[in-house]
Amino acid sequence: MKSFLAQFASVVDPDQTRIAVRTFSTATNLYFGLKESRDKVQLINDLPYRTGWTNTSLALLGALGDFEDDRNSVKIVITITDGISQDPVATKRAADKLKADPRNIQSFAIGVAGAQMFELENIASSNEHVEMLENFDAFKKILSTVLDKVCTTGIEIHQSGKIEIAGKSEKTESKVLVLSMNGKKSFEVSSAKKAKAYISFDNSNPSEALYDFSFEIEAGASKKFSVGKYYEKIYIALYNIEAEATLIEILINDKVFIN
Repeated sequence: MKSFLAQFASVVDPDQTRIAVRTFSTATNLYFGLKESRDKVQLINDLPYRTGWTNTSLALLGALGDFEDDRNSVKIVITITDGISQDPVATKRAADKLKADPRNIQSFAIGVAGAQMFELENIASSNEHVEMLENFDAFKKILSTVLDKVCTTGIEIHQSGKIEIAGKSEKTESKVLVLSMNGKKSFEVSSAKKAKAYISFDNSNPSEALYDFSFEIEAGASKKFSVGKYYEKIYIALYNIEAEATLIEILINDKVFIN
């Protein structure tokens, strides 16, 4: 597992991504935080292994305090466990709190050997964010898969969220959002700068080439949409078409708008 973490830390761009490591057994401990300036790979290689109970809920709640309060950066938690937690009910409660956090923290779960799939699915933001391995040797096989998911998977929005999209440079910057509608009747999208959105009801990676409908948002304006039937998820690719960064705000609710 340490080899997997070290490889993960070695391939991410340190100018774009900050990494923290929190361990857990009977207790949980922030091994190093997001502002750590020392060599991450060396720190991970020196990571001690602690025995004890599997108090996953403590680690998930601890992770909530490891992030800063801004909503402008993508925040990701990857939970790695080799057993069922000491208290699965408390773990689900902690995971639900993590996923409902207004900072839109994306949760991934990797299970090894004795881990239980139902608990991994409870921890993760979606089933696509779950990996189950037969043993620790299998970590080397999933590095590229996990990196791809972490870097490209859409940002899950459960009730509301604010996401910053960088300004247009050589290419138009974009982000894919996954709206967890779960039967809710409408959603609203607003943008500080002019932006364009491509919506899909079944394609998890909509784009300018593949979408169900699209719309533009004027600077400082918002667009409101009602949905005519039950959807568990709706996928939105948002493109910033201006030179400066824009802040996108999403609101999911039960209001019915006349489109």
